[in-house]
Amino acid sequence: MKSSLTTRLVAEGLGTGLLVCTVVGSGIMAERLAGGNQAIALLGNTIQTGAIHVVLITIFGPLSGAHFNPAVTVVLAALGKFSKSEIAPYIIAQCVSGIAGTILAHLMFDLAPLAIGTTSRTGASQLLAEAVATFSLALLASDIVLHSPMLRSVHGKVEVEAAVGLAHAIQSASSYTSIIATPDTVARNS
Repeated sequence: MKSSLTTRLVAEGLGTGLLVCTVVGSGIMAERLAGGNQAIALLGNTIQTGAIHVVLITIFGPLSGAHFNPAVTVVLAALGKFSKSEIAPYIIAQCVSGIAGTILAHLMFDLAPLAIGTTSRTGASQLLAEAVATFSLALLASDIVLHSPMLRSVHGKVEVEAAVGLAHAIQSASSYTSIIATPDTVARNS
């Protein structure tokens, strides 16, 4: 039985908020513990990002589809997994919950709830990295949808973690969390 749209949006919002909180929080913690070693910080953040995806997809996948990303939502709708009229509500839930997850992570590390990032994330290399990461997530989503029993298998969960980790690691911005800069991250990267 398919859940109501409200149930799916609440599940999507909770999952997205927890994902962003974990990614931002592990990024802050990795920065603090790595002693300036960006490779170690990226590794620590990447492992947490892949692992939390597996957990959240397992929990929220049956309820909302566990998109957690507007690009994945659009791909799944294009593949006919849900009505295109539901794209906007999903994206709104993802954006609002992503902001809430960021605020929560900042508060957990005694930072200002919102901070203006000063590290520039522009240029062709940044756009290319974002395109590759988004394409990887969309490809992964379409593979999982087309072979849905994989989602319930160990193989499917390992595939998710590996693909998300790879997309996370290859971004020229170093990590997703650097897009939403925190005061201490800004100070280190300036």
